[in-house]
Amino acid sequence: MTDFAPAHPGWCSPNRCDVTDPTLPTRGGAHRSEPITLDLAPVLVGRDRLQVATASLYRVDHGFDTDTWLILNAAGREQLSMPILKSTAVLVQLARLIGQGESA
Repeated sequence: MTDFAPAHPGWCSPNRCDVTDPTLPTRGGAHRSEPITLDLAPVLVGRDRLQVATASLYRVDHGFDTDTWLILNAAGREQLSMPILKSTAVLVQLARLIGQGESA
């Protein structure tokens, strides 16, 4: 038996990854990053105010290229997930909107 050493993306956390041996007939698991903390306390107000959210990366291992996803969690629940290739476009759109608000 040989040792299995899967190719992990640089952001993949060994503590959170559960990718299985690609030589097995069924593959599975996912690469997962350590979450980063987003401090929302200064920006959110109201009765249902969230104090902290997290963001992390996730990519399913199927033995072929799959999308890497940006996962945003708040209050311990997944609130938003999108392929990172699309998240850049969304962030650009948000930056434009924020810029319009700041200049008004």
